[in-house]
Amino acid sequence: MEGVQNIRMVVHSHFANHYRTSDVVRPEVHGLNFRKLSFAQADHLVRPFSVDEVKQAVWDCDSCKSPGPDGVNIGFIKDFWHELKDDFLRFLWNSIGMES
Repeated sequence: MEGVQNIRMVVHSHFANHYRTSDVVRPEVHGLNFRKLSFAQADHLVRPFSVDEVKQAVWDCDSCKSPGPDGVNIGFIKDFWHELKDDFLRFLWNSIGMES
């Protein structure tokens, strides 16, 4: 294949065929009975998280993976938890709009 126009037509044709709509049967959810949360259960989903929950989440992470842009990884937070926990929790609470 040579020529800009010919290549353009082949590429366009390929992707037009590849992404064209097709008749796909999609499952419906009408008429299904889903379990519903009670108001108490729903309130439980938005309650403030505790220090113990945050600590458990931190400790569940691998210490040496995924350093941030500053080179600090989860191991640093674990090693200095006692000194950092208040600032760490304040950051988390502020990021979701809760007050400490």
